[in-house]
Amino acid sequence: MKSKKLFAILTLVAFMMTLVPAMAFGEDPVPEAANRYASSAVVDSTTVDATGEDFAEIIVYLFDAGNNKAVDQKVYIASSRGNSEKFYEENETDLLTEVKVGEVGTKVFESAMSSSGKVEINVASLIAGTATFAIGLEAPTTADGELYKYLMGISTDTITADTVRLVAFKDADGAKAGTKKVTFVASGVDEIIQDEVKDKNGDPNVDNMQSNGSDYYEIAFQVQNKANAGVSGEDVKFSVNKSGARLNKTTATTDAQGIVKVKVYSDKADEFLVKATCGKESKEVKVTFGAGTSFNITLVDDNNQKIALAQKNKEFEVKIADLRDNETIFENATEFKADMENIEVVTEPTGSDIKGKCSYDLNDDGDPVIEITEFKKEGDYVVRAALKNGKYVDIKFTVKEQGDIVALSLEYDEKSLMLNSESSTPTVKQLDADGISLDVSTGLEFFSSDLDKATVDVDGVVKATDESDYLGDVTISVVDTNEKKTASAVITICDYARALVFEAPKATVPGETAKVTVKAVDKKGNVVALGSDVKSIETAAWVISAPAGSSNSADFDSDFEKDLKQKGAGVLEVDCDKDGTVKVQVKAAVKYTGDTGNFALSGIVEVPFSKNAAPIDAVGANSLTMFIGNTAYVQDGVAKVTDVAPFIKDSRTFVAIRPVADAFGCEIGWNEATQTVTLTRTDITVTIVIGSKDITVTRNGVVETVTADVAAFIQNGRTVLPFRAIGNIFGATVNYDATTQSVSYAQQAQK
Repeated sequence: MKSKKLFAILTLVAFMMTLVPAMAFGEDPVPEAANRYASSAVVDSTTVDATGEDFAEIIVYLFDAGNNKAVDQKVYIASSRGNSEKFYEENETDLLTEVKVGEVGTKVFESAMSSSGKVEINVASLIAGTATFAIGLEAPTTADGELYKYLMGISTDTITADTVRLVAFKDADGAKAGTKKVTFVASGVDEIIQDEVKDKNGDPNVDNMQSNGSDYYEIAFQVQNKANAGVSGEDVKFSVNKSGARLNKTTATTDAQGIVKVKVYSDKADEFLVKATCGKESKEVKVTFGAGTSFNITLVDDNNQKIALAQKNKEFEVKIADLRDNETIFENATEFKADMENIEVVTEPTGSDIKGKCSYDLNDDGDPVIEITEFKKEGDYVVRAALKNGKYVDIKFTVKEQGDIVALSLEYDEKSLMLNSESSTPTVKQLDADGISLDVSTGLEFFSSDLDKATVDVDGVVKATDESDYLGDVTISVVDTNEKKTASAVITICDYARALVFEAPKATVPGETAKVTVKAVDKKGNVVALGSDVKSIETAAWVISAPAGSSNSADFDSDFEKDLKQKGAGVLEVDCDKDGTVKVQVKAAVKYTGDTGNFALSGIVEVPFSKNAAPIDAVGANSLTMFIGNTAYVQDGVAKVTDVAPFIKDSRTFVAIRPVADAFGCEIGWNEATQTVTLTRTDITVTIVIGSKDITVTRNGVVETVTADVAAFIQNGRTVLPFRAIGNIFGATVNYDATTQSVSYAQQAQK
C-alpha cells in the first residue's frame, strides 16, 4: 500500500516538473525586446574636461516587460550639439557608428550589441559647453533622425518619447528624466605654440626685414588646452629679449580660435626673441632684422697718418652703417663693393695717379677697408670713398720718403692671454725721426722672454702655455734683422677664465642706458683676453627680474664678442623706465678651433635704477666747461685760461691735457722715449700712447684697455686728448652744446 502511494506521488511530481518554467532552475529565457519603461540609464559624471580624452560614462540597463534582462539589444544615442561629441564603445577606443539613411547621417549613433543586458557608452568632446543627451531603443528611419529631432523639439506632434522608445536617465536618488545634461569644461591653458610668422608684406617664414624702424614681423601665437584646441578669452603678455626692438602692443586677449598677434619692429640689426606669456606658459619666437640700406660711411683707422713712400697695400678700415647706425656686416668683398659708388682722389701730388691703385676689400677680420696698393709720389693725399646715396668719408694722409729708421714698434690687440690661447698677428712698424711709418712683415725675428709661459711663432703669434704653474708677464720682442732695431710688448699670461664679473653703475636714472662692464676673469680676478683662436662665442643676456610694470631690456654692444677675444671685457647695456633693480643673467659659451677646451661662463648682475640716484663724490673739480676755439674756460665757476683752445678735427673734439688733468685731480706723467702720457690719481691711472686709440685704465687693481674712436696726438708741441673718451673713462657726464659751442664735464652728476 505504501509503495503504491509513493509511486503516485513521484508520478505527480514528474508531471508538475513539466509545468514549472525552466528559468526557475537558472536557464535563460527566450530573449524579449527591451522595454523603455523597464530600462534606465545612468551617467557617472555630469562635468568632464573638454580634452577629447576624458569621458562621461553612460551605462544603459535593458529590461523587458517582465523585468528580465534584455540581451542582444542595441541602443541609440544623440547629442543636442550634433556631432560635437565623440561616442565610444566600452573600450574607449572604438567609435560608435553614426546611423545613416541612404548616404545621409542622422546625428544618431548606434551602440554595440548588449550581451548581458547592459550597454556602456563613453562620451568625449574637444568643445567646451553643455550637451543634452537622449537614449532611444528605436533605430532612425528617416534622414533627419527621429531621436535627434525629438531631442531638439522638432516635429513633436509625430515624434514622441514613445515613437523613439526613449529610455529615462536615473539619478542617484532614483529620480528619472528623459534626457541628461553633461558639461564639457575647457581644460585651461596647457601650452602656447607659434602659429605663424609673416613679414610686413604678408609673406610667411621669411627673414628679410630691415632694422629701419618701419619693417616688421607679425607673429601669431595660439593658446591651447590639453586637447590642442584653442582657448579663447585668455590674456597674453608680450615681451622682447633685447633693446633695439619694439612691439606694437604688450598685451592681447585670445580670439575664438585662441589666437593673438603682435608686430615687432627694430632699430637695430640683430636677432631677437619675442615671448608670449599666458599664466605659467610661454613661447619664444626668433626673428632676425638685417641692417637697413647703407646710409653712412666713417673712417675707423686714424686719419692724417704719415706713411712711408715704400708702403705697399695700405689699408684704411671704414664702417658702413644704416640710418640708425647699425653696422653692415659683409659676407664678401662683392657685397661691400655693391654698396659703394666710387673712390675719388680729391687731392694728390702731381704725377701720383693712385686712382687705379685704390680698391674696396675686406681685411683678414672681415672688416671693410679701402686699399691702396702703392704710392709713387710724396705729398698730401685726400681719398674720398662714397656710398651710392652720396655720403662719403675723406681719408687724409701724408706720404714721404722714409728717412733713417730710428725705432721699431710692436703692437698686439691682446694685453693678456688665457692659458692655451693664442694672440692675433701683431703689427710691426719701422719709424723714422719724423714719425713716418712703414708696416713690415719680413726680416723679422720674434722672441719670448720665458718659453715656459709662452712661445711665439715666426709671424709673431703668441701661444700661451697650458700649465697653470707658469703665469705672469712675458715680454715678446721683435728684431728687425735688416735695420738692427728692436721693439717689445708685454703680455700677461693668466689662468683659464673661471667667471664673469660685472661693474655696474651705482645707479642710473630711469629711461637712460646703464653701461655694465662685463669681464672674463681667472681665479685670481685677473681680466683674461680669450684669444684670437676662438672659433665662436655664443652670448646671451636676459632679464630675470625687474620693477613691476617696467619696460626693460638687456643687450651687448656691437663689439662685445670682439672685445672679449682681445681685451677680456665688453659692455652690456641695460635699460629700464622705472625705479628699482633690474637683474640680468649673462652667458658666454666659448668654442675654440677643433672643439677642444670649450667652456661656458655665466653670472648675474643687478643694475639699480633711481630717479633720485645719489651722485658719487667727485675727485677734483665738480664741473669743467671749455669753449671751442677759445683758451678761456670755467672750472667750478672760476674762470681760467689754457694755452691750447679746444678744437674740432675730423668731426671729433680735442682738448688740451693740462686743464683736463687738473679738473680730474690727476698728476701728469710723460715718457719721451715711448711717447706715453699718464694721468694718475689715488683711484685710477690712465695711460695714453700718442697715436694709439688704445688707452690703458687701471682701477682698483684691475687693468683694462679702452679703445677710443680717435687717438691722442701732439699739436704745436702740446698733447691733445679726445674729449669724450677721456670724460667717459673718468666716469664724468660729458656734454656738447652746439648753441654755445662748448664742451663740459660734470662729475657730480655721475650716478
